[in-house]
Amino acid sequence: MKKKDRKIIRRTVCMLVAFTFASVFALTAEQGNASPKDWETPEIQEVKQLVVRQEKVHATECEVPAGNIIQKTEIIASNTVFIGDSRTEAFIMQAGIKDVCALTAIGMTVESALNEEVINTANGKCTVVDALRQTDFDKVYIMLGINETGWVYESVFVNKYKELVDEIRLINPQAQIYLQSILPVSKKVSDTHQYIKNDKINRYNELIQELAEEEGVYYLDIAEVMRDEDGALPDDAAPDGIHLKKEYCMKWYEYIQSHSL
Repeated sequence: MKKKDRKIIRRTVCMLVAFTFASVFALTAEQGNASPKDWETPEIQEVKQLVVRQEKVHATECEVPAGNIIQKTEIIASNTVFIGDSRTEAFIMQAGIKDVCALTAIGMTVESALNEEVINTANGKCTVVDALRQTDFDKVYIMLGINETGWVYESVFVNKYKELVDEIRLINPQAQIYLQSILPVSKKVSDTHQYIKNDKINRYNELIQELAEEEGVYYLDIAEVMRDEDGALPDDAAPDGIHLKKEYCMKWYEYIQSHSL
């Protein structure tokens, strides 16, 4: 086997392992029922070490913010940035997206995107906004809000989201900005989770759409192709009721392709 082939196989294995860990961690963190130490078996600790090693590889190979990278197409190309939480991380990996800048982190919110150093770069960690300052981009797709549905005040969510949009505009006034609707969760998650409820998600999507209109940016209602007849994410769409399988990630990707300029 050629050295290049072995490298590709190793990287693929690491990415799959990283996604598996990320999905498990995200669900546990979002549900707030246990601390990470409660479920860290030796196998999971080994996975975490693999994730750390893979992050170091990304940091040494990328001059711009490290992250999973969509093959160049007419709509989505190397000048495209995705900002989001673990759902966006899963989307990029499952859809096989390459050559874009992915500024994503588990549990990301509009607040942490602005103020917390959650993005790994070749020069260390930084905020999403600081990472954008190091990046050449023409389009930005944002999906944030599911973690914020537990916030007490809707106005704080809207104000922080507006601040993020304003910061992006300051960095590149000509960039196209797309605010994506928050995807629904399964009926089971909506019925049992402490704060993630589909009714609340629908309300936040109304706020995001209003914000897009006020700011003069684009709104993409990805959620419209993800709902079943009851308005929930179909049971077969996500193993945990939150993070999508490949089939539904491709629906997401195709929606972006057909609804973007």
